[in-house]
Amino acid sequence: MDWLNTPFSIPGLPQDLTAAQIMAEPLFWTVVYAIAAVIALLIVWAVIKAFSRRAYQTGLAFRRVVLLVSVPKESQEKGEAGLQEKSLQDIQESIGVMEAVFTAIGGLNPEKGMKAGVLGREDSVSFEIIADHGLVTFYIATPPRLQDYVVQQLQAQYPHALVEEVADYNCFVPRGTVVGSSLKFRQAPFFPIKTFRKLESDPLNSLTNALAKVSKEDGAGIQVVIRSADSSWRRPALSIASAMQQGKSYKQVMAERSTARCSRRPRKRTANRRRSTGCRRWRTRW
Repeated sequence: MDWLNTPFSIPGLPQDLTAAQIMAEPLFWTVVYAIAAVIALLIVWAVIKAFSRRAYQTGLAFRRVVLLVSVPKESQEKGEAGLQEKSLQDIQESIGVMEAVFTAIGGLNPEKGMKAGVLGREDSVSFEIIADHGLVTFYIATPPRLQDYVVQQLQAQYPHALVEEVADYNCFVPRGTVVGSSLKFRQAPFFPIKTFRKLESDPLNSLTNALAKVSKEDGAGIQVVIRSADSSWRRPALSIASAMQQGKSYKQVMAERSTARCSRRPRKRTANRRRSTGCRRWRTRW
């Protein structure tokens, strides 16, 4: 192995050393063992954290409060009759009332601290539309400490809604097949999404009509899980949106951010060679 006997310079040392000379020093192996021990501890900690979080979050799902949301028959009949007379703009305004509920939940302070970092956050709220035994029902699953807050926000916007705590439902069939899927954005999440204000009809009708066609022997559900976001989650999006509002294109903004990150990385030079740091393309973490 020629590389063991090849001398190379080390900053701070008066003479060049070979790899064999460095490996012969006891301090070298002390450092190697220390680094190996730290890496091993980090791996063990990551494994313990992953299993602990999974076990805790699994148990947490069964400790949530399930709320059944329903509308009195008289209010429902009046609402259906009114929708036939209202214009599309009026219907959109009626649907937009729910935005206040989501805004209130999104305005809560996100959980922080050691427990949230190790075991995961437990402040998410789930809005669910379930088709079970031929009926389409609406549920909200919330942590116990947020139950009163969620009910107050919902009834403030929908005074006629009946919200009652019920036992957890089960739309699955014993020995049946369970299939699930999730939706994600085509582009980065900081791009605007198409809302009900851009649609020509009530989007909820499309969902409920599809669920109403599920047979009584089967079950189906749509679940939307939301929670408040930390400021670090919003900061990249706000920065990019501000730059694009000034007339810059998305590619220009991303190129500038990539260049800024690259320029902040220091460069070190030695007597025999030049060591430069690479620059990766900036990537938003969500």
